[in-house]
This record gives sequence, structure tokens and C-alpha cells, in this order.
Amino acid sequence: MPLFEWSDDYETGIPDIDKDHKEIFSLINRLHDSPKKFFSQSEIEEVIARLLAYVRYHFEREENLLSVIGYGELESHAASHKALAKQMNDYAQLYRSYPEAFEMDKGLSQITHLGGYHGSYAEEPSQQVQ
Repeated sequence: MPLFEWSDDYETGIPDIDKDHKEIFSLINRLHDSPKKFFSQSEIEEVIARLLAYVRYHFEREENLLSVIGYGELESHAASHKALAKQMNDYAQLYRSYPEAFEMDKGLSQITHLGGYHGSYAEEPSQQVQ
């Protein structure tokens, strides 16, 4: 069972951003399932690396798009991105250092609030970036 399921509540009104968020959820869920599916440590590390790289790409892209539409909360949103990226990097490093003791679900529960601060970025549909 997925740890983090996509719902319409996470829709931002920006199709490319929603696509990114769905991919991030998918990678998180793959890590969540990894102990149950007996992934090797190298497979888990590969998914972690893909997740971190995709999150970096996504945050930069999202912040650029939000800048284009004049999103008023861009500064605080970018700060949330920075804090979340640091937290994700810290957990990845903890896994790399102590894979046998790492509690995957506990680590993932700290980052699955990703969608929690996302909503529709624009008041009017005409302001949305397609």
C-alpha cells in the first residue's frame, strides 16, 4: 500500500508541477515499499539518489514558474523547499551511514508532507502557467 497517495487536493493548477509532484510521490512510495519487496541496499540507494535529484530539479523548476506568475508567497515557499531538501539530504546521509539501522518509514514520514504546503498558486485560471 502506498505511503503517500495522490489526490485532487494536491492539484496546483499547473500541469507540469502536478506531474512532478506525482513523480516525487511515486519515488517516495517506491522507497516505502523497498523493505517489503526486499530491494538490495544498492537499489535503495539508487532510488534515494533519483529522488534527491528529481526534487532538486523540481524545486528549481517550480520556483521559476512561480516567479513567472508572480506568486506572492514565493520567498516563503522557496524557504520551505530549502528546508525540505536539507531534511531529505540528511535522511539520505543517515541511510548511507547506517543502512541496517535505518527505519525507512520513519524517515519517509518526515518528508511526506511535501504536498501539504502546495495548493493552487493562482487566483484566476488565466494566471496559471500551462
